[in-house]
Amino acid sequence: MADMKDRRKSPRINIRWPISIQTDQGLVSGETVNISSDGVSITCDEPIPLEKILKISILPPDHQIIEITGRITWSDLCGIDSENTTVGIGLCFLEISKADKEFFTQLVTDNMEA
Repeated sequence: MADMKDRRKSPRINIRWPISIQTDQGLVSGETVNISSDGVSITCDEPIPLEKILKISILPPDHQIIEITGRITWSDLCGIDSENTTVGIGLCFLEISKADKEFFTQLVTDNMEA
């Protein structure tokens, strides 16, 4: 089976930024783990089902809030920490502004060369 990294279309960088996820039950706070121009890996305390389409707000420092709509493509519903309380989620972007996509592309490019 192919490694997850090998299946990705775009390079990713590790980056920790706070996020808010709009769910049917209300807002859920979380944090990015890594990001690309096409998607983001996040952690949060609430399990979210696969294929769910959500709106998220990413809060990078010294930058405006980035609003994205995306689909959950993978989820570790069992938890990724020792107490099984933090859930890992992969989100593929469905709606993102051109400016925000370019911001992520440039961020990844700049940090991969560093």
